[in-house]
This record gives sequence, C-alpha cells and structure tokens, in this order.
Amino acid sequence: MNNPRILMLDHSATSTHDLSGQLTTAGCSVAQASSWQAANQILGSSSIDLILANLAFLPQINQQECPVPVLYLSQANEQPSTHPSNQPTSIDILTLPISTESLVLTLKTIIERSNLSRRLSRVEVWMQTMLANVSDGVVAVDRAGTIQWINPVAERMTGWDYQAAIKQDFNQVVVIRSSLNDQRINVIDAALRNEPVLALPFERYLHARDGHSTSITEHVTPLLNAEGQNNGAIVILRDHTAQLQMEEALYHQSLHDSLTGLPNRRSFQLHLSRALEYQRHHQDYSFAIILLDIDEFKMVNDGLGYHIGDTMLTDIAQRLRRGLALPSDVVARFDGDEFAIFFDRVPDLPAAFNAAQRIRQLFEEPFVVENGQEIFCNVSIGLELITSEMPIETVMRNVDLALYRAKHTGRGGIEIFDQTLYANFSTRLHNESALRLALQRQEFRLFAQPIIDFEQQHCTGFEILIRWAHPDGRLRSPGQFLDIAEETGLIIPLGWWMLEVAAEQLAQWQTDPLMQNMTLAINLSPRQLLHSQLLPTIEALVERYQFPRQLLHLEITEGALLHAERAEPILNALRNLGLPLHIDDFGTGYSSLTYLHRFPLNTIKIDRSFIQAALEDQRSLAIVRTIINLAQTMQLATIAEGIETAEHIQVLRELGCQAGQGYFFSPPVPLEQAADFSLSLN
Repeated sequence: MNNPRILMLDHSATSTHDLSGQLTTAGCSVAQASSWQAANQILGSSSIDLILANLAFLPQINQQECPVPVLYLSQANEQPSTHPSNQPTSIDILTLPISTESLVLTLKTIIERSNLSRRLSRVEVWMQTMLANVSDGVVAVDRAGTIQWINPVAERMTGWDYQAAIKQDFNQVVVIRSSLNDQRINVIDAALRNEPVLALPFERYLHARDGHSTSITEHVTPLLNAEGQNNGAIVILRDHTAQLQMEEALYHQSLHDSLTGLPNRRSFQLHLSRALEYQRHHQDYSFAIILLDIDEFKMVNDGLGYHIGDTMLTDIAQRLRRGLALPSDVVARFDGDEFAIFFDRVPDLPAAFNAAQRIRQLFEEPFVVENGQEIFCNVSIGLELITSEMPIETVMRNVDLALYRAKHTGRGGIEIFDQTLYANFSTRLHNESALRLALQRQEFRLFAQPIIDFEQQHCTGFEILIRWAHPDGRLRSPGQFLDIAEETGLIIPLGWWMLEVAAEQLAQWQTDPLMQNMTLAINLSPRQLLHSQLLPTIEALVERYQFPRQLLHLEITEGALLHAERAEPILNALRNLGLPLHIDDFGTGYSSLTYLHRFPLNTIKIDRSFIQAALEDQRSLAIVRTIINLAQTMQLATIAEGIETAEHIQVLRELGCQAGQGYFFSPPVPLEQAADFSLSLN
C-alpha cells in the first residue's frame, strides 16, 4: 500500500514527538491533534487512514462512530476505563515502547484489514440490494436446511415475512407440491448432500401461507467453501404463471383464426381425428363434414377493399356459429373464404343434407357493411357423411372433391361426396398427368378441315383442329382433353404451339402460288384470349414468319366474351393487327346481339347442331335463317359447320350463307396434307 496517513491524537504533542518522528522517518504522513474536536476537523478536511490515540481519548471516541480505525497507545501497566471493543472501528491497544518496524507493520495491517472490511460491507450491501430487487424469489439456507436469508419477492410468494422466516426450516416456509399427485417435494435435499440437482419433468406449485398457490420453476445451487464442503444452498423461485399464460395464449393462437376467432384448420383436424378415433370403437357413430366456399368473394375484396372483406368474414363466422345444432358441433375457418363445419351425431344422409341446407339458408339475408350497403352472397358446399372409420386425409380429400364439384357445376350448390365423384376425379387427375406428359413427348397432332366457298365452289382455307395421338394408338378428339387443359392452364402452352405451327404453315404456303392465299383459322380458348402474352406472341410470330396477317383467322367462343371489359381492348388490338375474328358456335352459348355490335368481328360461324336439324326441324331452320339475316344486316360473313349432305348446301345457299365445312366435303386431314387435298378438291 502507499505510505499510511496517520493522525496522532494526544493532549501534548511533546509526549508523542519521538513516535511522530519515527513514523515520519518510516515514510508515514503524520498529522497531529490535541483534542477530539480538532481531530474531527482534520478528519473532515484531510484523508486519514488511521488514528493513533492516547488511551485517555477512548471514552470520547466511543461516543460516536469513527470513520477510520483507531489504535490506542498506552504505557506499560496502564488500563483503560472503557474497553475499546465497544467501538466498532477500534482494533486494539498498543503498549509502548515498540520498534519502528513493528509499529509501521501493525499500522499497515490494521489499515488493510479496515479497507477490506469496508469493501466487503459494500459488496454485501450491493448483493442484498440486488437480490432484494430481482424478480425471482431467493432463499438462502445453511447445511441444516435452516433459512438464513429471504428476499422480498420470496416473502410475497410464500406469505412469510423476513423476521418470521429466518431460522425456520426451509420446507416449512417453502411448500412445493407436485401437479401430478399433490405430494410435497423437497427441492434442497440433493443440494445439501452435494448430489446433482435434477430438473423435474412435471409442473410444480408453491403453496403460500395464506393458501393460494403459484406455478413455479425452481433452481437450487449448493454453497461450497474453498475446500468444497457444503455450507448450505441458494434456492431461486420463479413465478411461472406469466409464462404459462403466454404459452396458453400461443397455443390458443396456433389453433384459432386471428380474424374470426374460429378454430383453424389444424384445430379442426385435431377434432376430426378424435371423432374418427371414437368411431373406431363405436360402429354406430356417424357424423357429417361440410366444406363451404363463398362464391365470388374475391370481388368483394377487389371491389370494396380488404377491410370490408374482413368485416364480412367476421359476420359470416357469427352466422355459421348460429347454424350449429349441438354443443359438440364445430365450425372452423380454413383459408380465405373457406370454412369447415363438423356436425356431430348425424344419423343418415338426409339429415346431413338438411344440415347443409340450413347452413345455405344462413346466406339468404344480405350482409350490411359500411354506410349501410347490403351485399348478397352465395355459398358452394361440399358434404360428406362419415359412417365408418377412414384416414383423416381421405375424409378431407373427399369433402374437398365435393366442394370442387359444387363450385364447377353451378354457384350456390350442394354436392354430396360419393365414390363416383372420386372415380371421376381420379380419371381427371390421370388425364391431367397424361396431358402434361403428352406436351413433353409432343404427342399432339394438327388436322385441317377445309372451308368451302359456296359461290366459287372451291376451298378458300382450313380450320385447324387438334388431336391427341395417345400412346394406346388411338386419336383422342378435343372434347376428351381440352376442358381439362383449359382448367389446368395447359391450354396456354398448347395454344402457343398451335399458333406457331399455323404461322409456320402459312409462311411455307407463300412459296406455292396455288396456296399463298389460303387461310388458316385457329381457335383461341377463353384463358388464352385474356392472357397477357397473347398480343406479344402473335406480333412475334408475324414478324418471324412474315406471312400476310389477314390469312390467320382467330376463332373465339361466346364464353370467352363473358368478360367483356377485359376482352374488348384485346379484340380491338387483334383487329388492328389485321387479323380477322370469327365468333364460333354462335347460338349455343351466351348469345347476345351486344357481342355483334360491340366487338370487331368479321364472321359468324353457325353451330353444327342447327345445321344438322335444319332439314327436319322448322324451328332450327328459322334460327339459321335469323342468324344469316342478322349477319347480312351487320355486314358479317357466315360459315356453316357440320355440313353432311347436299341438301344442307342447297338450303344454306338459298338462305344466303357464303361458306361451310363438314364431312360432306371432307373429314379433317393432317395439316401437312392440306395443300395436296386443296389442289385435288379445287
């Protein structure tokens, strides 16, 4: 340590003069005072490490706390009137005479011990303050299990205050019981025996003095001395209630929809699993599952905003709750506008169907949203009655198939699952996979059916038709695969391929003077017509193959024109490119005079069903006459499909139809043979 700073306190400076000189010579800094009052002034203004005081000052010094240690000096056989042990900072009485070396060593030892004591006191205060303010309860016990210290949190948790808990047996104050069997648990026993403290796998409760209990976790640490001997243990008690509440909240969130508060898909499937397990042991038990989808709900989100959609979903959830019949019935929200309902103890299919109708009736009243606006909506419902045990995946697949069927057979319908539905779906899935492979293997073939001009009596062009050269050796007609291609989106790559083959064929015919004015008509599906790449694709094909664009005719079905707002600018752009537009199968779909007036069409193709019935059915003949007259009035050309007899040609010519196609002239021929066929026909 640095040189000690000593304050010598004596009535006469001369009596300690020699001692002061010795200390100064030994490197000590020495100050002197002749009274306790003067000494206090020096202590207040200077940094002093120790007081060397005449034994006569002992009574005065004992009357107040001294901030530094005091060493009393006495002559041989001199006895104090009051023992200095009453003074906490006094160390002992030093009897003179003493050598300078011994004196300095004694002073340094006393100062170091005093400094260490002060540091330990500060650490103790800091530790107690810290432990008193931690959020966990802390209890210290000796090796006999007797409580030596307890912090305020542990006081609140146990209901024992500090004074009452001190010196009490730990297990009397800290009562911990198992959640399994309510037995008391001695959590400090292993620690006091210096054995490993194992984590307990079950929940524990701390029972307070007033009877209430708290879910806790505890941590026990043995207190070991330098030799590794056990001196007791520290027990930390953590209130687990908030964590349990958070875990319960998270678990609830994992099983419920945040918007509607309904059970979610996972929760529904857990409930369904329990019902199936119950059914395994009770063969007479049956229940029904409903999967429902709000028809055209996307229009609500897109047109009115997602906040309106969310409000409606919440209202829908409330209505569906009202549709439950038993307390054990469950309604859940899966995704978006898809909901599922579990109807418990449904005896038969009529009862299940009645439950589905009851749900559908909930949507007969409008939903009232912002500003009092009323919104009506329908639901498509898939229904399944489960009367025997089956895997949960099968149950969900079946009801999902029923919903899929309901949505595609008409909005607002109820479809009941049966094995025929599954068989049809399996066939469709097989065909879809086969279609994808067919595209990869290039199994599709293009055929051409000639279009004959009645006036000139020769072939003016062809309609391109697609066939599937199936690996089984048979050609599949478009009706066997185009619907699936349209639904799955495979019609897009298939349609691009057909357009490119047509463009390439037209380019080849430009080198043949007899074929260079021949037209090719190709069908555009509804999905293809509205595709964002249609116009860029056709422009690129015209640029690449350099054929006269008026030779590529595009045929559009009436169904493709239902989305008039989207279709109109596309049709106008195609017409501006110079491509003639035909409306195909006119009269069989959503016929509307608006189409003929609104869209830039060139030709009406009269459906084969009217042509084939025209000779025997006056109503069909009247329809054909009306279509031709309408086309003439609007300066549109007409092409009749399905011509099979000379009588068909005669009637159509008399009515003013310009051209036709059908098996009377020729069945479709492979596209690569179209030129030879045209030359022979003409």
